[in-house]
Amino acid sequence: MKRSIILWAAMMMIAISCEKAMPVTETSGIPMTLTATISSDETRLSFTDDPANKVIKTLWEAGDKVSVVSIGADNAMIANDIFTTESSGESVDFTGTFTGGNDAVKIMVYYPAMTESYSQSNGTNWGAPSYNGGYNKQGILYNICVGDKYIHRNSSNFLQRSADSPDHLKDLMILAGAGNMNDIRNNSLTVTMEHNLYVFKVNLTFPTEDDIIRHVELVRTTSTGSTGKDATISWSGWGYIYAYGGRSAGGYSNLVRMNLGDKITSQEMGSGVNIPSSKKLTVYIPAGTTTNGVIGVNTGDKFRIDCKGTRSSYSKTLTVASNTTFKRGMVYPVDVTF
Repeated sequence: MKRSIILWAAMMMIAISCEKAMPVTETSGIPMTLTATISSDETRLSFTDDPANKVIKTLWEAGDKVSVVSIGADNAMIANDIFTTESSGESVDFTGTFTGGNDAVKIMVYYPAMTESYSQSNGTNWGAPSYNGGYNKQGILYNICVGDKYIHRNSSNFLQRSADSPDHLKDLMILAGAGNMNDIRNNSLTVTMEHNLYVFKVNLTFPTEDDIIRHVELVRTTSTGSTGKDATISWSGWGYIYAYGGRSAGGYSNLVRMNLGDKITSQEMGSGVNIPSSKKLTVYIPAGTTTNGVIGVNTGDKFRIDCKGTRSSYSKTLTVASNTTFKRGMVYPVDVTF
């Protein structure tokens, strides 16, 4: 077993097939079934931490949705079709209607589904549902539009609602996979879905239980103290909808944050969670990778963990002992005692 917790060990295979042989047309949608089959420990959408085996086990749940995005020869979006599963488990069927028409040359399948529509200057846009009780207008994926080539990933105001629970990752993790429209015309499509983010599992031990923690930040600096591009820990911003799998553009950051509590306050911090009587608290923080899915970390680089409580602030600096890499789809434990 690798030293890191494995969020998933392999790639997800999704098959889409028409109910009957028929040509793709522009004037009517085609009912289709999308089948997601994944071996054990590699499924995705409800989260249970299994520390003994160093894996987060995940399963599809009834009601899960994915976006099937049709893309034209100009690499711009044609349609955003929502497919839904009514089953739970490791292998489930998603059903929906494909409306991409004859002009579609490629599709991308995205989780979470971009089900929310809103008006922007370029027309109607779609995004995933808000992930923090409505404090952010947009979800983790947002601003896709017919005729546009771009998709955006949110990176702010994440919220973990309870101590030690990874349930919030369901709304923050991203899966994307590409397929070819020629396969749909042959009534069969296989798509490889890949995680776009990785996760820090920050295990905190406090000197007291008499505090309420409102947010946790993980900050990277290089061994020389730089906080610029060389100290990247996450990427955000926009990417191309036809080739989404990492940072295509946007900005880099040397900091990731998780707010704690049942809501985001006006100070852009969580309302807070009580430190348990054990004085231990686990926080799960997702981060974005670069285009190739890897962020390198060097011997001597430093990570500072900052926690904001209602009574006190806590800070600790850790030094990287050897060169390593952060890879999308993986979970990396960070143990901190204040």
